[in-house]
Amino acid sequence: MNIDHKCEVCGETFLNGKIKSNHVRWKHKSAEFYKNTSERISNAAEKSLLKRRGSKKQFQVACNKCNKSFQVTERENDFPSKNKYFCSRGCANSHLVSEEHKEKTRRSIFKHLEKTGFVPIGIKSFKQRKCPFCEQIFKGRRKFCSDVCMRNNKRKHLDKYQKYKLECQFNFSLNQYPDEFDFDLIRKYGWYCAKNHGNRPDGVTRDHIISIRWAFENGIDSKYISHPANCQLMRQIPNVSKGKKKSITLNELMVRIKNWDQKYSSK
Repeated sequence: MNIDHKCEVCGETFLNGKIKSNHVRWKHKSAEFYKNTSERISNAAEKSLLKRRGSKKQFQVACNKCNKSFQVTERENDFPSKNKYFCSRGCANSHLVSEEHKEKTRRSIFKHLEKTGFVPIGIKSFKQRKCPFCEQIFKGRRKFCSDVCMRNNKRKHLDKYQKYKLECQFNFSLNQYPDEFDFDLIRKYGWYCAKNHGNRPDGVTRDHIISIRWAFENGIDSKYISHPANCQLMRQIPNVSKGKKKSITLNELMVRIKNWDQKYSSK
């Protein structure tokens, strides 16, 4: 038997690594095993680094700004890993910025401003201009006369369902109605976050009780679908699997909206 296939916890040996792995998975789920495995992986990684890049050593270098001599720690096969070394953050940040870099930054800022609806910074005067959407004459540095025109301009290329979906979004704060929603669900699971924004796939989301898709297909006014009475808190995975199914009828929603408006009309 190969000594490499020996269990680190109990010492039992096996014919191959697969049998050993199954033994460990089902017989030993202890902190000791995970500690030994972590150390073994760490040692193997360090051994590989030593072979490819050499050991860590101290090297004497000079600051590219003030010429001060100081030491850096690098692997011997990597040194020098940088074209320039700086003794401090102050020296590193004091280098001259090239005109090429300034121009690149300027173009990036202009591009961002155009996306957000503002005229580039180079145009400083508040002269008269025409709104591209409503053609109203106004003064200012904005590209559009108002946020409404800017939003409508973005929407003009959307299809009917995309426009309807935007109109159905909830425009209220849950804190306005603390007695209507289960805040314990949020405290327990947190809000839903996509993988690239926190990675909480089974968090809580605000769900339309009567779905947007069903309402669109049946010609329902968006003001009823965006009403707080049509909102419920759900975990994201059940919400996705729900699809366009509805848990109440349209008549039941109308009753909910009527009761809701009566309850909160005086507040």
